[in-house]
Amino acid sequence: MSPELHKIIKTVLYLVAIAVGLFIGIAIFDRAIMPTFTRSRGTREIPELTGISEENAREIADKCGYDLFVSRREHSDSILENFVISQRPVPGSLAKKGRRISIVVSLSVELAHIPDIENIHFRQAILAVNRAGFLVGDKILEHSDSVDKDLIIRTDPPVGTEIEVGDSVDLIVSLGSEKALVRVPNFMGQKIDEVRKIGKGMGIVIVVKYRRIPTMQPETVYRQSLESGTLIERGNTVIVIVAQKEE
Repeated sequence: MSPELHKIIKTVLYLVAIAVGLFIGIAIFDRAIMPTFTRSRGTREIPELTGISEENAREIADKCGYDLFVSRREHSDSILENFVISQRPVPGSLAKKGRRISIVVSLSVELAHIPDIENIHFRQAILAVNRAGFLVGDKILEHSDSVDKDLIIRTDPPVGTEIEVGDSVDLIVSLGSEKALVRVPNFMGQKIDEVRKIGKGMGIVIVVKYRRIPTMQPETVYRQSLESGTLIERGNTVIVIVAQKEE
């Protein structure tokens, strides 16, 4: 190897050694010496305050020399009331004494009243329940003589009850009157046994009154109290006059 090449290699190795030493020195300064230096000037790590009570957070902040400030309070389903939800600056970051730490503190679970939706249409009721912050639970169908079909009879829990926002509300919806309207058949000239069967099938109560009618076959309807085609509710009564048997 020539003296010139040997000299060049030696110079390169010397420069590499200097660079490595400089890098290690900077790393040591940054990770060990600098934090000690900054702490000596009143700078320290921000403490972890999330998940503890506001009172405890304030005590810790005071001991560390920081000013605690509640930036806002908000409802939370997972954090207890008066506990810290979040903080700024983040825990572990460095700050000087007197630095303000802003925290968000939990309120109690948000409550609201179930709106008055009785006697309104089912679809409108769904919108009202959602606007109040609730979910619609089960749709329960019931007959009602006082509430028209597809209108809300009541809610479960009842209207006006205070419950947690996000809870479900069951809606009891009217099927209308169970006493549906039927048309009175023409019973004239039919045998009373057949009339009774027809009346039972339609939900009509048949009341029989016998009379002596020589021109009619016995056990045959001669007259009825309501004309055929008349609309009545199921369960109503129709009186029929029936020819009695000859003695």
